[in-house]
Amino acid sequence: MIDGTSSTALVRLVRDTALASGVSAPLITALPGATSLDDDRLRIPLTTLGHLWELPTYSLPDWREHFRIALESELDLGAPTLDAVAARLVLSPRTLQRKLSEHGTTWRAEVDTARYQRARRLLAQDLPVDTIAARLGFTDDRALRKAFHRWSGHSPGRERRRLTRTDRFVAPADLGREIVRS
Repeated sequence: MIDGTSSTALVRLVRDTALASGVSAPLITALPGATSLDDDRLRIPLTTLGHLWELPTYSLPDWREHFRIALESELDLGAPTLDAVAARLVLSPRTLQRKLSEHGTTWRAEVDTARYQRARRLLAQDLPVDTIAARLGFTDDRALRKAFHRWSGHSPGRERRRLTRTDRFVAPADLGREIVRS
């Protein structure tokens, strides 16, 4: 008996849960010769099942995570468009905009955040600004400089110096920080 629960009570709980969720057949067929869930072989000592309570839990990505993955994939190809990201998510562009609005954001804000984070990662790799601009889908390095100043309040060059001052080590959490809006 552990925590006031006998192994028989635990098996009954498992059995009742299985019956309620409709998985009684697999439990019976897993025991050759078992004809019902009341079979004595289902009375497993609680210590045998103890390790099941320590299994790691994994959370499924939420909708915004799926959106960000689709946006990053389109950003890999150049300038992401609302239509292309919506198609990746099997949504209409209007539905995508509505979902973003429900989550308190906009298409433009999400694209800016993704571009800013990617620009910081590329700056940390010491790539030229014109190469970074091309990879982010900007028309030229001037457009990137203007956008970067809007996002962070300073130039890409200053950001590169800041990143290299830290011995070229940048924590992943630091690269993913939110855009500073003024």
